[in-house]
Amino acid sequence: MKSKRARKIYFLIFLICFSFIALNSRAATVQLLEDSGFEQSTPNGTFPDSGKWQPAWLGEAGAVCTNTSAHSGNNGLWQYTGATASHWWSGPYQEFPASVGQTFEASAYIRTPSGGEWVNGASARVRLEFRSNSDVIQFYESPTINQANQDWQLKSTGQKIAPSGTTKVRFVCYLTKPNTVSGIAVANFDDCSLERIESAPILAVSPPLLGFGNSKNSLTFQIGNVGSGTLNWSISGQDNWITLSDISGNLTTTPKTITVQINRSLLPRFSSVDLLTISSNGGNGTVKIMVEKAHSQSVPNQPSYVRVSGRRLLVKKRDWNGQLLSEKPYVICGVCWSPASIGTLPDRWSRQAEFAKWKDLDIQLMYEMKCNTVYTFLDFDTGTNATEILDYLYANNIMAIVTVDWDGTNDTNRIQTIVNAYKNHPAILMWAIGNEWNINLFQQKFSTLDAAAVANQAAAQLIKSLDSNHPVASIYGEIDIQPSQPLSKTSQIVNDICPSVYVWGLNIYRGDNFSNLFEQWQSITGKPMFISEFGTDSYQTTSTDYPIVGQVNELMQKTFVASLLDDLRPEISAINPTKVCLGATFFEWVDEWWKVKEIHGGSPDTQDNGGFFTTWNPYAHPDGCGNEEYFGAFRIDRIEKAVFQSIKNFFIEFSQIGSGVINWHLYR
Repeated sequence: MKSKRARKIYFLIFLICFSFIALNSRAATVQLLEDSGFEQSTPNGTFPDSGKWQPAWLGEAGAVCTNTSAHSGNNGLWQYTGATASHWWSGPYQEFPASVGQTFEASAYIRTPSGGEWVNGASARVRLEFRSNSDVIQFYESPTINQANQDWQLKSTGQKIAPSGTTKVRFVCYLTKPNTVSGIAVANFDDCSLERIESAPILAVSPPLLGFGNSKNSLTFQIGNVGSGTLNWSISGQDNWITLSDISGNLTTTPKTITVQINRSLLPRFSSVDLLTISSNGGNGTVKIMVEKAHSQSVPNQPSYVRVSGRRLLVKKRDWNGQLLSEKPYVICGVCWSPASIGTLPDRWSRQAEFAKWKDLDIQLMYEMKCNTVYTFLDFDTGTNATEILDYLYANNIMAIVTVDWDGTNDTNRIQTIVNAYKNHPAILMWAIGNEWNINLFQQKFSTLDAAAVANQAAAQLIKSLDSNHPVASIYGEIDIQPSQPLSKTSQIVNDICPSVYVWGLNIYRGDNFSNLFEQWQSITGKPMFISEFGTDSYQTTSTDYPIVGQVNELMQKTFVASLLDDLRPEISAINPTKVCLGATFFEWVDEWWKVKEIHGGSPDTQDNGGFFTTWNPYAHPDGCGNEEYFGAFRIDRIEKAVFQSIKNFFIEFSQIGSGVINWHLYR
C-alpha cells in the first residue's frame, strides 16, 4: 500500500517530468474569459468597466480600454508601464476555479502600436498562472513581442496542464520592462482567450531516461493519460538487446507500467544507447535507454597516486590490471554532483541516499558529457553502496573530489571514517574539507575566521596523517571580500595558517567572467586552485522583491556559462604551467528542489522560484538573483538543459589533455 506522500510524488512525476507534443486532433474546448475582446467595456480611456477584468500593476503603470487599440470589433486594451524604473510591469487578469490535471491554453492578439512609446528590454506576452489560493504554483508565458512598431500577432502559451495543488487558473495580459530602465512601454491586447480543453487524451511518459549501468537488467517506466478520454499508444524503436513487456495498448486513467529487460550479451558496444518512441493519439514521447556491459575484471583495491607539483596536479592512474600508468598533468573537467529527486529532503541523510539511487543514470550521463571529475558536498557513506558508486565512477574514467568532513562541518570523526574507507580506491582524486568555510565558519561551528582557519589546518594535517597518496583541497568562497576579508587576509590563511592545504577550491560568482581572480591568486601564493563552483541558474527573475516572479530562460544560463568557460580557457595550468588554475567543477549537476524549502519555505515536491538577490554584487548573475532550484545542467528528471552542450564542448576540448584523456579504458 503506497503512502499518501508516495502517491503524491508518483502523481507529480506524471505532471512534471515529461514532455508534451501538440495533440493530433483538436479537442472540445470551453472558453472561460468574459469581455475577452473588451466590447462589454466603455472605450473612454479608463480601466475596462465590464467588471470582468481585475487591475494589477506597479505605480504609474496601468491599462485602459480604448477604440484605438482594437484588433477586431470596436475596442481593445491599451496597456503601459510607468515612466520611472520601479513602475516596471502591468498585468490585468481574470481568474477562474481550476483542478489538478485540467488542460488550459491562453492566447491573445498583441501589438506595439505604430509610433507608440517603447524602451529596450521591454516585452509583451500572455501569461498563464496555476495558483493555490494566492500563491503561484507554476506559470507559462507565450512568446513575446519585444520591439516597437510591431503589427498584431497571435501569441499563445500552448496547452498546459494544471499541476498538483492547483485551485485557480489566471489569465494575464503581461507587459514588463527592465526594472532599472526609465521610460514608458506601450502594448495593445485584444481578442483574448482562455480555453479549458475537454475530452482530450494527453500522453505522459515517466521517467524519460532509464540508466541500467553495468549491473541492472530490468527497469520500468510508465505511460499515462493526464487528459481525458482513451489514450491509444504503441512503442517502436527498440534494438534487439531490449525486450518490452508490452508494445501497444490503450488506457484511460490508470497508468501502464512497461518493464524493460536488457540482454547485455547482445550489446553492439561496451556502452549502448537506444531511444524508444511512444506514439499515441495524445501526442508522442520518448524514453532513452542507457546501458553498459559488465566488466570482466574487478576494480583494483589500490589507489591512484596524485600529487601537486608547482601549480599542476599530477596523476598516476591505476589501471584495471593493477599497474600504475605514467604520471600526467590533470585538468579538472567536472561537475558538482549533488543528486536529487522530487521530494528529496534537505537533511544530509536524505541527500546522501540519492547517490545510490541515481548513480547508474547520472554517471552514464557524465560519461556522455565527457566529464572526468565529480566534486561532492557529501560522502557516499560506507559499505557496499559507497564501493559501487566509486567503482562505477572508475569504470567511466571519472575521479572524485569527496568532501570528508560531513557537509563541510569540520567533523573530524567523519574525516577519519571516510578517508580510511576510501583511500585505497583508484577513483579518488582529492579530499575536500569545508564549503565556503571562510564565510560560514564551517556551518557556524566557529565564532571567528581565525579559529575556523586553524581548524581547517588541523583537518588537513589529520587527513595527511591518514593518507599520503592524495592531496587535500580546502573549499573557500570569494577571496577578496571588502572590507572584512580582503585579499591580504586570504593570503595569510593560505600561506601562513593553513600550510598543509596544497590545493584550494574557490566558489566564485563575479559575473559572466572571473574578473582579475587568476591574477589575484597568482599574486598571493604559489599553490594551485580550481574553481569549485561557478555558473548561474536558468530562471530569469523580473521582480525586485519577494515574491520572486519571472520565467525559465535556458538561453540566458547557456550564454552566461559559455562566457565564463571562455574566460577560464587560457588559465589552465596543465597546458601552461605558469597559470594557476587546475580546472573547474560546474555548479551544479541537476536542479535541487529541496533548496527553497530551507531558505523561504518552499516545497521539495515542486520547483520553487525563490532564492536570493545578490545585492553585494548585482552582476553575480545575469538578473541579479540566484534562483536556488534552477542551477542544474539537467532538470530534475535528467532532461538536459541548453547549457549542457556548452559544458560538454569545453570538456571535450580539455579532457584530451594529459591524464584526462579516456585512453586507458579496456572496453570502450
